[in-house]
Formats: sequence, structure tokens, C-alpha cells
Amino acid sequence: MKASYNWIARYVPGLPEPSQVAEKLTQMGWEVASAEPWGRWYEPVELVEVTHRVKHPDADHLSIVTVTRGDGSRVDVVTGASNGMPGDHVWYAPVGTELVDGRVLEAVSMRGVLSPGMLLSASELGYVQGPQDLWIWQGPEAVGTRFLDAIGGWDTVFELELTPNLAVFGQSMQALARELAAGFSLPRPQWDPPFAYGQDSLALREDAQDCPLYGLVSYQIRPQDVTPLWMQTLLRAIGQRIIFPAVDLTNFLLWDMGQPLHAFDGDKVQGLIQVRRARPGEELLTLDGQQRMLTAEDLVIADDQGPLALAGVMGGVRSAISAQTAHVMLESAHFQPSLIFQTMRRHQIYSDAALHFGKGTDPLAVFLAPARYRGLLGEAGLYESTQASQLLGHMEAARQIPFEPGKIRKLLGVEWDDKKIQAGLERLGFGITASGDVLIPHDRHDVNGSHDLAEEVARLYGIDTIAPTVFSAPAVPGRREEGEAYRELIKNTVAEAGYWEVVTRSFTSPERVARAEVNLGGEAVVVKNPLRDEERTLRQSLLPGLLEVVETNRSRRSLPLRLFELAPVYGADGDTPLEANELAVVETLEDFPGYPHPDTPHVLDLKGVLEQVNVRCGMGLTWRQTDQAPEYLHPGRTLEIWSPRGEVCGYLGEVRPRIAQRYHAKRLGVWVMRVGAAPAVREAPRMERPVRFPEVVRDLSVVVPALVAYQSLVQAVKALPLPGLRSVAPIDRYSGEFGQSWTLRFVFQPDDATLTDAEVDGAMQQILDAMAPLGVSIRQ
Repeated sequence: MKASYNWIARYVPGLPEPSQVAEKLTQMGWEVASAEPWGRWYEPVELVEVTHRVKHPDADHLSIVTVTRGDGSRVDVVTGASNGMPGDHVWYAPVGTELVDGRVLEAVSMRGVLSPGMLLSASELGYVQGPQDLWIWQGPEAVGTRFLDAIGGWDTVFELELTPNLAVFGQSMQALARELAAGFSLPRPQWDPPFAYGQDSLALREDAQDCPLYGLVSYQIRPQDVTPLWMQTLLRAIGQRIIFPAVDLTNFLLWDMGQPLHAFDGDKVQGLIQVRRARPGEELLTLDGQQRMLTAEDLVIADDQGPLALAGVMGGVRSAISAQTAHVMLESAHFQPSLIFQTMRRHQIYSDAALHFGKGTDPLAVFLAPARYRGLLGEAGLYESTQASQLLGHMEAARQIPFEPGKIRKLLGVEWDDKKIQAGLERLGFGITASGDVLIPHDRHDVNGSHDLAEEVARLYGIDTIAPTVFSAPAVPGRREEGEAYRELIKNTVAEAGYWEVVTRSFTSPERVARAEVNLGGEAVVVKNPLRDEERTLRQSLLPGLLEVVETNRSRRSLPLRLFELAPVYGADGDTPLEANELAVVETLEDFPGYPHPDTPHVLDLKGVLEQVNVRCGMGLTWRQTDQAPEYLHPGRTLEIWSPRGEVCGYLGEVRPRIAQRYHAKRLGVWVMRVGAAPAVREAPRMERPVRFPEVVRDLSVVVPALVAYQSLVQAVKALPLPGLRSVAPIDRYSGEFGQSWTLRFVFQPDDATLTDAEVDGAMQQILDAMAPLGVSIRQ
């Protein structure tokens, strides 16, 4: 943001020199990136008097004009201007002058006549003064006056980098004036009384939340005039271009008060002004010449024929002000900031008005700005009458928070008394009520509690006035939140098994999900202002993103991949967003050349990791084979994972070949499951005492019906109170005429005695008896 020293000084009499102002702003938290003098183009330009004028002897369209300078010397200048007669005062730029457009003047021979310098028009000085060639000066200044002195002298322009908390209220010269008046203990600036709105019927409003306050005033003005010179100078100093008065006044008040205004040509408005959301199919030709397709998320200002402007962002061509406009309808509004910010981002229109509204404006300015606009119209000689006005909405009472000086002292580590703290707040515009509460100014949306008030008084009195202290706090060992520690344990366990953790983006699209054939049902959360079309929804599953990581890596080099991610996934239940944590693991199941030859990956590798995670993290999961697999999984190679609550929480299996090939893989194994809260009771890892007694190993071959899963056998065995059973594992599988045979290995090793053959035989018989209800029999 650019700020003019001369502009601020209009409101703060006795303002110190610019260097002290920059230092004070820095002390109060304003980052001054630069402070540059302004007006160097105008220093050599001086007022001269035309004393003689003759036609150029060799050019019909040129004249030789003799001018008298302030020191009495005379200069002959060749000009093509049609005005500038003897007795007129005009502006002369001598040789060496740099003009605002970057040209440096030299002595030039024009058709044989040497012309040292140039007589200037208003546009060549960067100003607008109506339809004339040379700028005929009507002011009281004497010949020899420098143009820089005629426009108020040197200025200093500060380039400010606004932090978010200061941008909420500090995007105006008046805000800076209030800050500097407080910082230098000068009288606080006083503003004009607010505008008194009438009860005329000019506008309608659909939703008060979109626009809490909407003011509309109809003025009759005198067209075809020029903006006051002092206003043009201030606007030019901060880099604003000059258009014509009705528009220049709104630009001036934008930077003066921080209140964006919009002026409609009242003769082009049909019917009542309407503040509403855009209708389907509506379009608007904005002032930048772009035809914009509107959506129901856009707030518009419309009339009976359709949209006139994108509310708070940019006006439309149909109702635009021109130099001939005599009927101005001035809009002064307070819009919902996030709505304007989203519209600005959606249409990529970063106008000054949108940047102000998007950060929040002062609702009180809705009343102050029309009165100031009317006063400036009168000062410029443009005002004729106020025809009608209307206000939609009402002003909310100023917020109040408790005044807690003790808490402020503690936060800052100072010994300031209550009076000093109160005086500092009052200098910054805060009030103290009779009940002892702090009255928050309407424009200070950033102040919510004592911590904010502490910051305010600290930056007013200066951080350097607060004695440094060594921070002390009790030494408490840090620890992760229980849920975060649980998720970290899961990730560490999977990583220890040889898998690489990846991080994918939370955004996706229905097309990317459909490509992976992941259909979870339910509603997806739609992003209102996506950066890209392929990221317009939040992910409901991690799997599509992981498969894309496989595709990206395999398209560059054919490598074995073992990837996993544990992260949030999202859904919606009507207007209620839902969030859950999901674990997804992917492994390529293909042979790759190597020496020594590596083992062929198998989907059972994933099942081994599942077993390890289940035990180490105390999940209490169970699993069994299912023929009701999700669409993306091979129907004959899928396990259904069940939580301790008896709910299906995930699947493990092999991806269908047609889907794997889309991601540059022949075969892929995946394990996807929802991760709930940490178990209430989870055994801490502990070292087991070595057993002194020998182990006993027995192999058992059994015939198992085709529909009985291995996990069912394990659960039946583990439910038995067997002495010293350490492990059970499959070591062989065989199919013959009798059906399907499994060979299971049982390892017994009690920690208190050596088992006898009779005890082991009895245990094996119990195992056969427990598996018999499943249709399992010993293989003969």
C-alpha cells in the first residue's frame, strides 16, 4: 500500500517530518518498505507569460511563441498548440527536464527553428484539465513559480507492507492519521457528521447476511467539469490515474476513508436496485471489458434488466459513469468479507475495492462516506442536489470486552498502572464504558480479547520501552496427543516392514476416483473455489492418490514399489462435513531382476504386515475371506477386515488387472482400512523372558472344506486353553481328489515345565475337536 505524507498531514496538524513518521510507523508495527520523495518531474517546470506569438515560417501547423521567465529572460519555443496567446500564463519545461512519461527534453530544431524546451499541456504533466492544448494557468501565482510549489510542494510516498491484522483497518490515510496522532500524542482527527439516510424506495436486498448494510444516495451533479487540482495531486502521488470527477471522488474516498464506493449512472438504471445472488445463466460485461459468466455464489447489484455490477468487486459497462453523467446513484455498502474475497478469487479480479472488502471494512463508513462525497462535490463545484436516499439494514452496536489491566500487565511483563493502559487505549480510539468494559471501534475486527489490547498498548508505547525478561516455565516433558501417538505407531510399524510413506494432496475429482473404480457411496465435499478443475472435491479415499503415485513412478522407471499413507479422508452428510483417518498400503506384485534373485512378492506379504500392525498396535482386528469385495478388488483374492465392534473397517486383496494396468502395473496388492481412536487399553511393548524348557513341534494335515477360511481355523485354535501353545502357522497346501488339504505347524513351549508326549497328544486332540464343527477332518 502506498501512503502520501501530504495526504496524512491534512488530518494531523503538526505532523513531524517524514523520517520521524516512518520511524513512528515502524515502532507501531507498520512495515515501511520504502519512503521516496515525490515530485522530481515538476521541480524544473516554471510558470511563464506568453509575450509574442507568430506563425512558423515553414510549417502551417506550428507557431513560434516567445515567453518571459521569472528572471526576466525570454525564450522562443516552437509549439503545435492552438492556444497560448500573448498575456496567457503557461507552464514551461526547460532543456534537461524529465517528463512523467520518461522523456528527457533537449534543444530540438523544428523546421529550421531551434526550440529549447517545451510548453506543456496538462496531460504532459500527468493531470486532466479539460479540452485544451497548453495548460492555461488561471491561478494567482506569479511568473517564475515552480509547478511543484503550485501543487503543494514536495511529498513523501511511503510503501507499506501490511500484515493481516493491520490490513483489517489500516488501508486508508485516515487510519494512518489516527495511528500517527496517537503515536505522537497529537489531537485525534475529527470527521464530518454522518449522512442521514431518507426513507425513499431505491433498492431491495435478498439476504442480510450477504450484505448487512446497503446505502444508496441519488445525486444530481454538474457534468463536464474537472477534478480539483489538490485531489489529482494526492491521487497521482499514490499511483492512481485521473479519470473524471464523479469517479475520481470515489477513488479518493477509497484511499482516504478505506470505504469502497460505486457510482452508477442513475439514468441507465431500470427500476429498483437489487442486492442479490446471480441467477443461473446470467452474464455481466465488467469495466475491464471481460464478459463474465456468473454463478449462484456471486453477489451482484442488479436492476430489472439484470446484473449491473459484481458486488464489491467491479462495476459493469451498462451502468458505467461517463463525463456526461448528471445523475449519480452512489452505493455505500458493508458486504460479507469472505463472500467478496471468494468472488474476487473465482473471477481473478484483484481490484482495490475487492481487496478492501475482502479484508473487512468499517460499517460506520457506510454513513460517513456519502456525506463526505457530497461535501467534495460541493468543493469541486459539481453538486446540485440530493434527490433521494435509502438504507437497508441497521448499524450493530459496538462490541465490548472486559477491561483487564492486570492480565495486560502480566502478558507484557510491565508495571504500568491502570491509568496509563487506559490512556493508551483511548488514544488509539478505544473507549471505556461506565461499567468498566472496553468499547471496540467498529473497524477493529481484529480485536477480541485482552491479548489484543496488550498488543495495542505495547505497539503504542513502543516494544523497546518494555524491559527484556528471561522466559521461564516449568520443565514438563513433551508428549504427543494420544491419537497422534497411536497413528505415529501405526506408521512406524508399516515403515519398519519395508514400506515407504508418501503424502498425497487432499483434493481430487470424480473423474480421478472413477478411474480407480473406487465407489464409497455418500457425498463428497465440494471445494467452492478450487485452484484446478481436477481438484474440485476432497478425497473420500486415499487409494486413488496412491495409485497415481504408482503411475507417476512406474512411467519413469520400472521399479518395485511398496507405499503407504495414513491421512484424513472426508465426506458429507448433507451440510455436515465428516472426517476420518484412513490407512492405505499398495505393493506391486511382480518379479523384478536382481541378484540374488529376490522372492516373488505376494499379496500375503500385505497380510503379514496387517498381522504385525494388529498385534503391535493392539487393534483387535479379525479378518476373513469374502466374495463381496469392492469393485476395484479381485473377487477371489480379498480379505474383509473387521473391527472389535463387529463392523467391516477395510479390505485387503489384489486389484483387478484391468485397473492395475491403467497405473502402469501388472499386479497390485492393496490394503485399505479406516483407523479409529486408539484402544483404551494397549499393552506396552515388553521384553519376554527366555524360556528354559524345550519346545515341541507337531505338524497336522487336515482336509478343509473349500469355503472355510484359514483365519477361522486359527480363531478356533486360539480359543482353546492349550498349555504353552506359542504359535500356529501354515506350512503346506495341497489339493487332490479328496479336496483341499492344509498342513499346520503347532509349536508348544510352556515356561514352567517340559511337556510330555501325552500332554501334547491331548492338546492335538482338542484342536481336532475344535475344528470338527467347521467340517475339518484329519487327512488319512
